[in-house]
Amino acid sequence: MKFGAAEIEVTDFGDVTAGERVLEFRYRGGAPAQSAFAAVVVPDGGGWAQARLSIDPQVGDVPVALVGKLIETARAFIEEG
Repeated sequence: MKFGAAEIEVTDFGDVTAGERVLEFRYRGGAPAQSAFAAVVVPDGGGWAQARLSIDPQVGDVPVALVGKLIETARAFIEEG
């Protein structure tokens, strides 16, 4: 996914042992060990209405337009199955 000049990688973990589905968002081109800056978690048996967005507090302020793009992307992943 692209946001301005930044490339953002989306990783879909549908097989987390807790039964949750997790979508992680991280900037591409960063350090290999760079952790995700945001994640959307869907509880086992849940759908879009139960999804939760978490932003890493170390990131600081996040543009509202980026949050909208994360939500739009996550919704597409979740509703596709």
